[in-house]
Amino acid sequence: SADASVRLEEADVAACFRQVASLIPLHSTSLILSSCSGFAELGADQAVVEDLGADELCGNLLPAGACLAAHCYCGHQQGYFAGLLGDGAAVSLGEVLVPRGRLELNLEGCGITPFTRLEIGTGRKDLSLAVKEMLVSEALAALGVPVTRSLAVVKGIDTSDKYAPITCGTVLRSAPSFLRFGSFQVALPTDPVSGRTAPFPNQPDFLKRLADHCMNQFFPDLLQIPLALDEEDPDLAVAPRYLEFLLVVVRRTARLVAAWQCLGAVHGMLNTDNMSILGLSLDHGCFQFMEQTDPSFGGVGPPEMRRRYCYREQPGAALWACQRLAEALQPLHCCAPAEITAQVENVFCATFDESFVDGMRSKLGLNREDKSLRESLLALMERTGADWTRTFLALSTDPPTDACEEISRWCREQGASSKADWADWLSRYSSVVEEQSVTASERKATMSKSNPAVVPRGWLLDKACRAAEQGNHEEVKRLFQVLVEPWKMPKDPAEAFPKQATCQLESVDPARLGPKGTRVAALLENVTYWRDLCPELSLLREESGKACAQGFCVDEGRLASLKKILMHDGVCTVDPSQLAMEADIDLAALANSVEKLVSEGWPPSFIYIYDEAWIMAAKFRMLMQQLTGNDTCFDFLAFRVTAGSSGFSPHRDRPLGGLRGSPCAPASDGFHADGAPKYLTAWVPLVDVPASSSCLMCVPAHVDPFYKDANPGVNNPIERLDDLQKAKALPCSRGGALLFSHRLFHWGRTGDPIHSDGGQGLLRLALSFCAADDNFEPPRMSRRWLPLPPLQIRLSLAAAQTLAYGFRNTYSKDTMDICWGMFLASVDHFDASFACDLYKAVANLGIDVGGDEHQQQSEPPSHQDKLRATHAKIRKEASVRGVELKGVSEMGGLNFFCVTAVSPSGDLDLMEDFMSILKTETQNRLGIMIVSATTRSISLLAYVPDFKRSEVNAGTWVESAHATLTGDPSYEILSENTARGSVQLCSQCAEAVKRQCIESATDFLKRRNLFPDHDESESETVYYGDDDGF
Repeated sequence: SADASVRLEEADVAACFRQVASLIPLHSTSLILSSCSGFAELGADQAVVEDLGADELCGNLLPAGACLAAHCYCGHQQGYFAGLLGDGAAVSLGEVLVPRGRLELNLEGCGITPFTRLEIGTGRKDLSLAVKEMLVSEALAALGVPVTRSLAVVKGIDTSDKYAPITCGTVLRSAPSFLRFGSFQVALPTDPVSGRTAPFPNQPDFLKRLADHCMNQFFPDLLQIPLALDEEDPDLAVAPRYLEFLLVVVRRTARLVAAWQCLGAVHGMLNTDNMSILGLSLDHGCFQFMEQTDPSFGGVGPPEMRRRYCYREQPGAALWACQRLAEALQPLHCCAPAEITAQVENVFCATFDESFVDGMRSKLGLNREDKSLRESLLALMERTGADWTRTFLALSTDPPTDACEEISRWCREQGASSKADWADWLSRYSSVVEEQSVTASERKATMSKSNPAVVPRGWLLDKACRAAEQGNHEEVKRLFQVLVEPWKMPKDPAEAFPKQATCQLESVDPARLGPKGTRVAALLENVTYWRDLCPELSLLREESGKACAQGFCVDEGRLASLKKILMHDGVCTVDPSQLAMEADIDLAALANSVEKLVSEGWPPSFIYIYDEAWIMAAKFRMLMQQLTGNDTCFDFLAFRVTAGSSGFSPHRDRPLGGLRGSPCAPASDGFHADGAPKYLTAWVPLVDVPASSSCLMCVPAHVDPFYKDANPGVNNPIERLDDLQKAKALPCSRGGALLFSHRLFHWGRTGDPIHSDGGQGLLRLALSFCAADDNFEPPRMSRRWLPLPPLQIRLSLAAAQTLAYGFRNTYSKDTMDICWGMFLASVDHFDASFACDLYKAVANLGIDVGGDEHQQQSEPPSHQDKLRATHAKIRKEASVRGVELKGVSEMGGLNFFCVTAVSPSGDLDLMEDFMSILKTETQNRLGIMIVSATTRSISLLAYVPDFKRSEVNAGTWVESAHATLTGDPSYEILSENTARGSVQLCSQCAEAVKRQCIESATDFLKRRNLFPDHDESESETVYYGDDDGF
């Protein structure tokens, strides 16, 4: 502007931006996507867009007049002031004059900038994240949400590090401005909580000129408002112009959040550095659209962010960010802190409520707001798990009462009571429509502008990202076109549906499915083969969903009795009459089908392919939730024990602390506060199992001294001859069930080979279903597939369970190879820890874990490929959380990394969350974890996600530990002996920290069998620890 009063001075420009001298070029560039509507805002027509090449759009060839600069800003992240952040992976190219004013061009994924933290990043953007940014932002634009536009995505290779070239993506973006709340936080004083200081503290003159610049450019009407109520003494009076500037930003932000809420969308990362000063939706790396209505849905970020920024908390999180902006602008508006905080809250809430109510009124097609109707709808959607997008789309049906079937189709709860509730609400909705005299055409016209048919669901984004990574640009463009036309049903209707409802998965490359890949791929899709194999059972039948929604009719009195017995004995028996399973499930058909599967060479657990097994799983899920609060963990098995044979030998299903807990965990780790076990098994016989067959035997909890004992070395309650008197038989009739705790000491009796009538002894057939507290043992796969997963998921789970329990001597090598391939087909949908453990179990079984002929001949990933992939994962997870990486160093040849990280806010919970995610990202292969209470840091020795073992000597461990500890001021290294494998710590180091180091490393070495060639007596040559060192 020519007006000197609003011109940014040179010093202010330095505060807002840092100049970027040049960009590192990308090689082998290719244009994946471009947005014609986005370029149209720049005044570029279709012909101009088509003439632009990848090099022009990724920064290799800059437009005339480009001025490269990176935005400078601070930010509050997850509630803590993080200090200076700035654009570490984006640059402004300058502004473009357009008919409506100016648009700033911004290149994301540009490479190194003055704000790039080289220890955690290269300034490049993962290709999949680049594609997601463009798909989400352009879909939001098509939905009418204020948003920064994405003009183009380019794929390329950064070869600046010749040892680790990076395949990445750039996004060319445009917006009137990319200024954020954090742009005004660069002048904050030292933060009293984190102790961090902004780069330009206490400079109100800079703040004033920046605010004046914003008003001049974007809110010129505000310049008519007086600067101060008392022009003679402005320092002692409220400055209405700057107060109104703040409140305009607050109102815009509130309207943006209301738009997200109406769409069932979650931004997922509402830090102040991700909040636009213009109220635009900005930075969509964690953005997600809700499917099943769940107020706790938090997008795709890390757990702490999902909780903080979930759908329910999203408006409050945005309000909190607005209040932080008010604090930053306090030198301008001069309001008292308590006063401005309250005023911002009042303005935000009033604006949000008005916008949300109006948006929901339009989504319901009404002329007037009906609060009771709206609130009852949202409560019903939450209770039944209705799909947000499909429900509102279905409500436009005429008459509304006809929408009941369509809405119920996409609900999590599909029982008769759920349908009845929906029928009642729809009847009430019809009455309100009639009362407001809204015609069918008016209602449909209003709703068609508010209720999209298609939104960027998570699975659609994943599909597009995979296509981009595989070089299938046409598929990415096709999906992009679907998403930017949200009001139309796509040619493939499944793309408008929630993923779990489609009963489909992406097709898989047979080359990825092990040595029997081609056959496995055919079996995964051949529904006819599996139906013909067991014709008495159902497979993917629509009516099966209704049976899943109906639980067992066990009254409250019987439930209380069962729970009391379970607490006392660790096991309780449920009679067939109390379950009445045969009303929905043909148990004889299940038993016959297990026999048919076995006769064809398939393991018994493949019975979980069929609907009847999943109907049973759904019913027992509800029963076990009622008894313990646990939820299904997908540890499902089928048992077939022939006459004269035994079941599993005496054992407990889980240690007190769970599979990955401490072997010395207290009893509280394995039990809820009310005494209910955190892991429960339902054992369900398909045939009568009397005491003469291979029935279960146990030592009841009340006579088992080790049931809640934390000593892992003492577990056997029947070591003495007299202890046999404690043993109890657990016969069970067909259609009944045994429910028992993970701590019950139990086994399968050796059945009588000859029956009492002189005939052959009895065959034992049974199914088992397990439920666990998620903190005790996470589910083996996502529960989003429930109640009736697609065929591929069912096959993968059945195969995984067969492999996990090591039935290597029971089935042919071909069968086990096929099981391995079936698991690989869906490995991405399983818990990473379970997948890692299964890989090791399969390797121990001697199964070929390589691919088929094509895969075996292809060149394996290079050392640098592995390093690059793991570095990228670690950097990404740290960046998302606001965790500061002090170092990521390679050790042990190809196998280990040493990661040292610090929480700027001193938040240990944040660091534990980072550690948990890193465990998952590195396939749960962690070595030593060092937690420093002094510096709030965590050091990790982590595997590269490469399953092949190689030699790692004691010196390697010690060298990395030494390097880590010497960088931590809370430790003092007195001496080290890399040949012996020892590091001597200062005696002042906390005993708990040393003990944690020792226990963690010992656990790693012993339980994960890192050194299979060393027996227990040799372990000190690998590692040893004592009171003073490790």
